[in-house]
Amino acid sequence: MGPLCILHAGAEKTGSTSLQHFLRLNEAALAARRIWVPRALLADPADPAFNHTALSTASQISAGWPDDLQTAMGLQDVAGIEAHRAEVAARLAKERAGLGFTPEVIIVSSEHVHSRLREIEDVERAKTLLEPYCGAFKVVLYLRRQDDMARSLAALALRGYARAVRVIPDFNTPHGCDAVLHVNQGYFDFAEIIDRLAWVFGEATMMVRLYDPDGNGWFDTIDDFFGALGIDINALARPARQNGGMSQTAGELLAYVNRVLMGHPRRDLVRARVLAYVQAKLPGALQRAPAGEAALFLRQFAFSNETVRRHWFPARETLFAPVAEDVPRPAHVPLTDEAAAQLLADILNHPVVERM
Repeated sequence: MGPLCILHAGAEKTGSTSLQHFLRLNEAALAARRIWVPRALLADPADPAFNHTALSTASQISAGWPDDLQTAMGLQDVAGIEAHRAEVAARLAKERAGLGFTPEVIIVSSEHVHSRLREIEDVERAKTLLEPYCGAFKVVLYLRRQDDMARSLAALALRGYARAVRVIPDFNTPHGCDAVLHVNQGYFDFAEIIDRLAWVFGEATMMVRLYDPDGNGWFDTIDDFFGALGIDINALARPARQNGGMSQTAGELLAYVNRVLMGHPRRDLVRARVLAYVQAKLPGALQRAPAGEAALFLRQFAFSNETVRRHWFPARETLFAPVAEDVPRPAHVPLTDEAAAQLLADILNHPVVERM
């Protein structure tokens, strides 16, 4: 039959980075248990986490042009994507041939299966790339309440180059895609995402899990993932917590920096300094959207979520914990451009910060 291939398909913002750091940290220990975590599917072998990005970049073709991940790799057209795919396939074959053990399990992890492989054709190409090495598949997909998912995505966008703090997407655009978070409704439509994966891999392969099912705000994806698969990891090393929180003030500062440094020749250097400051000095979390606004956003996905609940979680009354009512909290004073400019100057004037 060959080994079982466990494909962790995301979704994004459900603890994927922590799981991928765990896979990298325990590569040798997992190999000793005949678990193969392929390096050939990494975009960069030096990455500190085993995010198998190349599974996505070698498979997304339905758009007819490269997506953002493919462009970042220098791929400029479909011919370039196909050449990249051939290279990835060759690397994968070479790695498998050179293994010092016969794997019983293969673990492939990439949340970009959720976010970038948006058509059945793309998912089929991903399966075809893995199939020569797999006797069977198990596809693991985590679902998170969409407003919480969007808030976490906002923090990621601000660590990138988002120029505004937006925790609820706005799909009222010419292309139906939020201009800050760069996602559309399909990104959050879990019934559609599950159907796409199940169509290609088979419904029996699907293992659909809830991220933070009780709404407690803390969830260990590593424990849940391996526990659900029956793999004992008690003796293995744990990575430090990944993708820490970002306070509202930190988010507003980063949005300001991203606006004023657009096109600046030393943008990346200054941003790196600001990000280090934010991580050390401004921990916390972006403010949640008001309960009414969050509920209105979630209403768009009510049918999809109920479809998923009925099929995959029939014992639950609702797929996700309900939105909590607004509770009194200290008033947040938004960071004005003047205050942000002064804070930026203070950061850059610190002795350890190189001046612009």
